[in-house]
Amino acid sequence: METQKILQIQDVTADQLKEILSSAVRNEISTLRAEFAQQSEKDELLTPDDVCALLGISKVTLWNWQKSGKIKSYGIGAKRFYKKAEILNHSLKQQK
Repeated sequence: METQKILQIQDVTADQLKEILSSAVRNEISTLRAEFAQQSEKDELLTPDDVCALLGISKVTLWNWQKSGKIKSYGIGAKRFYKKAEILNHSLKQQK
């Protein structure tokens, strides 16, 4: 069986408790928003046109890289997308 912990609060008014809890929740939400923004940036999807413009390549080159496995694409229906972080990582490898 789990042991239940008992929390006793003394010498704190209802308004003070409300402010303590509100502050803790605001801080947690702020942290989660920052983490979500970082994750969203990592998972940003690019269209083939975006990738070609970013790397200065043709669509044929992009297709060849995709076909050979150098770049991974992700499909949503008939459309293809590429993760920006993976494209930039591939670009850095090509420059070395």
